[in-house]
Amino acid sequence: MFKNKVAAVTGGANGIGKYIAEEFRRNGAVVCVIDKADDISR
Repeated sequence: MFKNKVAAVTGGANGIGKYIAEEFRRNGAVVCVIDKADDISR
């Protein structure tokens, strides 16, 4: 669905933002996560 697309997700280190970033990645997007948190849990 998102092949050859880039998604920038703000607030993507935790919670809803993390879930959204994971869904974009599962659907083929290259994901750039932007968050003020130092550690992004995977």
